[in-house]
Amino acid sequence: SAQLEEMFNSFLTQAVPPVWGEPKSYPCLKPLNAWFQDFLSRIAFMNDWLTLGPPASYWVSCFYFPQGFMTCSKQVHARKTRIPIDALAFWTEPTGIRSASE
Repeated sequence: SAQLEEMFNSFLTQAVPPVWGEPKSYPCLKPLNAWFQDFLSRIAFMNDWLTLGPPASYWVSCFYFPQGFMTCSKQVHARKTRIPIDALAFWTEPTGIRSASE
C-alpha cells in the first residue's frame, strides 16, 4: 500500500514515518534513531512515575503538552495552600546539576 511504501522510504532516510508522527505523536525534528531513543526514554520516565511515585524533578519537555502539566501543578498547589492561582508563577534558576541523582 502507499502507506507502507511511505513508511519504508522514511526508514531509508532515517525520518519518522508520517503514520507515527504528528498529530499522533509529539513534535520532533530528530532523525528516526534519535527519535526512537527519545520515545523509549519518555516511556521509561512515565513508567517510573507510575510505579515509583512522583519524581524529585520533572523532565518537563517530555510531556506532549507541557503547558497543561504546568497549569495542573499550579492548580494542585493553589488548592492545597488556598492561594489564588493567579498569584502563582513559575521561575527557573539554572544550576550545574545534570540529574536528579546528583
